[in-house]
Amino acid sequence: PQDDDPFGIPGEGLEIELISTSVEPAEAKIGEVVHVRLGVQVKEGWHYYSLTADPESTIPAFFEIDKGGPAEAAGDLIEPKPKSWDFFGTVYPVHEGSFEISLPVRLTGEAKEGEVTLSGRLGGQVCEEVCLNVDLPFQVVINVLPGGTAVPAQIEPETPSAEKKPPEQS
Repeated sequence: PQDDDPFGIPGEGLEIELISTSVEPAEAKIGEVVHVRLGVQVKEGWHYYSLTADPESTIPAFFEIDKGGPAEAAGDLIEPKPKSWDFFGTVYPVHEGSFEISLPVRLTGEAKEGEVTLSGRLGGQVCEEVCLNVDLPFQVVINVLPGGTAVPAQIEPETPSAEKKPPEQS
C-alpha cells in the first residue's frame, strides 16, 4: 500500500481502522430497520472524538449511508459511553482502543430482493499530538426478503407529542 502513495508516511492511516462490519439482522424486508455495526480500532495513544464532542472545536463521530442507495439512516449513531480526554487543558469525550458503533438503517424501495450491498463511511477526527480527519468507507451485505413496503422519506421530523403545548386554560 505504501507504494501506491508516494507521499504516504509508513503506518499513516492506521491511527484508526475498521476491524469488523456486520448488519443485524442479516435479512430484512423493504421498510424494515436493521443495524449496521462497525468494529473500530484506535491505535494506542490516539483518541477518536465521540458523537457528543463539540463541533465548534472538533469533528465529532459521524456515520453516513451512501445517498441514492438501498438504505437510509433511521436514527442516530449509537456509541459506547465515551471516556474523558484532557487535550491541552480542554476535556473532550473520546473513544480509545477497540469499540463498536452502530447505526439504525431502513431499507428503501431501492433495495431489490436478494443480496444487497449497503455502503457508507465512518467519519470524524482522531487526535494524538496532531489531529487527522477520519474517512473510512465500508460495505456490508444484507439479504432483502420478499414483501415489505417502502416508507416515504421523512423530510421534516415530526414534533414529538411531549413538545406540543397543552391548550391554555383560562
